[in-house]
Amino acid sequence: TYAEWADDRSKELAFDIQDGDAKIEDLTSFITKADSDVAQLGKDIDALNSEINQLSKEKQEATDARKEQHDEYLVVSKDYGESVDALARAIQVVSAQHYDRPQAEALLQTMARTVPGVPRVLAAFLQQGDSAEQDGAPAVDAYETQSGGVLQLLESLLKKFKSELADVEEDESNQAHEFSLVELHLSDTIAKDTSDRDEKAVLKGEKAAASAKAKGDLAETKKAKAADEKLKAEIEATFKAKSAVYEQNQKV
Repeated sequence: TYAEWADDRSKELAFDIQDGDAKIEDLTSFITKADSDVAQLGKDIDALNSEINQLSKEKQEATDARKEQHDEYLVVSKDYGESVDALARAIQVVSAQHYDRPQAEALLQTMARTVPGVPRVLAAFLQQGDSAEQDGAPAVDAYETQSGGVLQLLESLLKKFKSELADVEEDESNQAHEFSLVELHLSDTIAKDTSDRDEKAVLKGEKAAASAKAKGDLAETKKAKAADEKLKAEIEATFKAKSAVYEQNQKV
């Protein structure tokens, strides 16, 4: 009968509406969580980008500083190397010619005009002589007249320059090692942050897409629920109207 159909259909629609309410609740909860995750992932990505930029800046600054150190090392090392070579040549000449101090000084002054590294040697040579005179050492005459004393002085300078060159080489090695550790740490951290950022970016995209789909489903579900509610109300209103007409006719 029509009454039975109207009742059955109204109950079916009531169940559909109830299911719609549950689905709307689930979808709303999912969307809220997904949007919250997207917002948090966005913040995480921004933080990682900021850290990557800062670490990249620090790495570039460390690289620039290291380049300056190395460039300075090349200049100083070359200067010391040239001085060591010049001293070795001077020692050979003084030894072979049995130069006294004035002759050795004249030799160095001549070499200083054309041989790199000799000006430093000459300055050190003169400073050593001045120091001996200031100390009042009576052996100054010996340096002026004996090639042995001059050789001893030049050889002591050679030893000194070689030692200072070794210190320069050691400092360069230590600085290079320290820089390699800093660079490795910064590079590894930047790589890790970049990987984390890219993973979060992918996850953010997935969650944003899922949220968008859920919002579409939510709109369709609300639309379907509204249609069910409207149909249910129409069926019940029609049945009520027909029942009223039927009862009225029964009274006639």
